Amino acid sequence: MKNYFKFSAGFIGLYLFFILSSMPLSFVSQWFELPKNVFVGKVSGSIWQGEISSLVVDGITINKVESELSFFSLLLFSPEIKLSFGAPSLKGPEGSVTISGVFSDLTIDNMVLSTEANLMTNKLQLPIPIVAHDYIDLNIEHFTLGQPVCQELIGNIIWQKAAVSALGEKIQLGKLEAKLTCQKGDMVVEINPKNDLGLSFTASIGQGFRASGDGYLTPTDKTPEAIQQILPFLGKADNQGRHRLVF
Repeated sequence: MKNYFKFSAGFIGLYLFFILSSMPLSFVSQWFELPKNVFVGKVSGSIWQGEISSLVVDGITINKVESELSFFSLLLFSPEIKLSFGAPSLKGPEGSVTISGVFSDLTIDNMVLSTEANLMTNKLQLPIPIVAHDYIDLNIEHFTLGQPVCQELIGNIIWQKAAVSALGEKIQLGKLEAKLTCQKGDMVVEINPKNDLGLSFTASIGQGFRASGDGYLTPTDKTPEAIQQILPFLGKADNQGRHRLVF
């Protein structure tokens, strides 16, 4: 009798698994409630290999999101999903990422994202309108979600040919690079001080995704003339020639 019940339970479990795995991704996606700032376009394919025509997050459109679910990760009860998005011929961010830990600590590995710099600067509240040029590359080797933001984070941000246009003038900023880490649960972004601006700055994102930052702008002989002209508006320099930046 015990063997009968074991066989029945196994058969029912296998049958339910088969039904779930054969469901279209568009049907399964209806089970999940999305944040108000996320809008999903046309969904096609299966849970094993699916595609979303477009995904809009905070007004930023991500085109052609393709997903691949590992069968073996399901057997280990630790689903692993590989995502790729965008294309050279499409507007918006382009890249790929592996997501795991859905039932425990959400983890992101090997994330590579390239996007137009102006998409990022458009989200900043700046005193004057600016247009950012070229592309910003985000690389996350490993990220584990935690309280308030993270448990672990290894990554960087690179703006290879940084430049902005403001007040009718294009200003070349050179290469800007920042390291991403996790400190006491906060996401920390630390700009590499070896840059043409003479900029050293560290920002942190913590509880409620509130951001704060502190640093200095120390002009050098490579600092663009346009930047030097606005230094007086940043306040008086200290005895080391540094202008304080804080928010």
